[in-house]
Amino acid sequence: MSRLIIFLLVAGVLAACGQPGSMTLLTATPPASSQTLPATPLQTNPVPIGKPQADHTPAQSAAMQALVETIKVPIDQIQLISTEAVQWPDGCLGIVRINARCMGGPVAGFRIILEANGEQYEFHTNQDGTAIVQLTEAAYVSFAIRAPDNSIQIIDTQMPVEPQVTTGLLPLAGEAGGVVYALDFANQPQGVAADQTGTRPLDFIGNPSYGLAVWSGDRPRLGWATAPVRASAPSQLFSSSIDGTTLVTLLTDTATITAPFVLVAQRWSQDGQSLYFSTEPYGIGGYILFGGASSLQRINVSDRSVQEVIPYDLGGGQALCLDELSSDEQLVADHCAQTSITIRDLSSGQTTTIQPPAAVTGFSLVGSARFSPDLTRVAFALAKRDPENEQGWVAVSDGLSGGSKLIVTSQPGEYFTLAAWLNADTLLLQSNQVTCNPGCASSLWTVGSDGAGLNKVAEGTFLTLVSR
Repeated sequence: MSRLIIFLLVAGVLAACGQPGSMTLLTATPPASSQTLPATPLQTNPVPIGKPQADHTPAQSAAMQALVETIKVPIDQIQLISTEAVQWPDGCLGIVRINARCMGGPVAGFRIILEANGEQYEFHTNQDGTAIVQLTEAAYVSFAIRAPDNSIQIIDTQMPVEPQVTTGLLPLAGEAGGVVYALDFANQPQGVAADQTGTRPLDFIGNPSYGLAVWSGDRPRLGWATAPVRASAPSQLFSSSIDGTTLVTLLTDTATITAPFVLVAQRWSQDGQSLYFSTEPYGIGGYILFGGASSLQRINVSDRSVQEVIPYDLGGGQALCLDELSSDEQLVADHCAQTSITIRDLSSGQTTTIQPPAAVTGFSLVGSARFSPDLTRVAFALAKRDPENEQGWVAVSDGLSGGSKLIVTSQPGEYFTLAAWLNADTLLLQSNQVTCNPGCASSLWTVGSDGAGLNKVAEGTFLTLVSR
């Protein structure tokens, strides 16, 4: 059975909608799995030890010995903090590595936390400790997903991430202080906050449109807009602290656009002093694969002054096609031309064009563009745009203009979107099913920027990157 995607707001809303269900945040959730992990550790009190004792399990003893060998500390200086039973999905024990090959699963095991010299260390093991891996504390990326059961889960990886990575316009979530703030459209549209203790509604976010901007600086803030429910209740743009205090109405729609439209929060500026937002058409339907913004404005949260960055121009063909604002806020990538990517330099006003790879034939649309961390290249997706015979590709450009190279081809009935360009060598992709029986599901994959090492890491829909 083919699924015709009905686009009620924009594709971002569809990405947010999962199967109805309760929402739980699972830290270090294993890849390619949506099972719920136990919320309560088996052992919670520190247990000082001098040597492996008979009352320690083989897995605990193996973790202690591994830490001794790793940091060269006497075993009597190690404390066992907690042991949590986990069903890992495969032999990688819940830790994603570039080009890793994982033995089949599931694998019963444990997440073990140890402490030495005032530092904590996390180990993942199988049941008897014969397989063990450490979750290191280097600058590796984690990301939040919405699982098929609509829960929010965290996927830990062993992949380095650049600090300036961006994840596109139309944000569905963000992270601050270890808490994921997200929009939930499964039932009544609402904002939620999720952490290790569970998920709670953000009651101060009512009737949100499809963008949630999260500022994770020294004073974290949220930015969002409301969807218009009637003519007397126009779309409004808000900001607040993460607990809903200091809630401020930044803007009430007074534009004279005849077609229905809505304000959408997009992203905070680098300094946290301004909020980027857009004006979007409301109620559009059709088979739309690659969402995007239709305009871009910037409002100063102190004096409420608004700067128009890219005007709202549906008549000029600029609808739902602005993909990405660069980390330095100087470049915008869009697919408004439909079969090529345009790069706009906001300082000079100049534009350049990136062409699709010559090796790809049969496509009719490009989109989902993401800048490389050093802002010298762009990755983007291509698709047939045929609901009865869909297929997609991913390409990486040679620069900010000119040609590009094919790196990934999807399975028939599926297409890719770009979640993020994580580092110089690694992309995070989302595979989306169109032909589904009985239901459709999305999944997250990593791949090298040269096309090597395509690796599935999770079932679900990408929400946001998570700092560690």
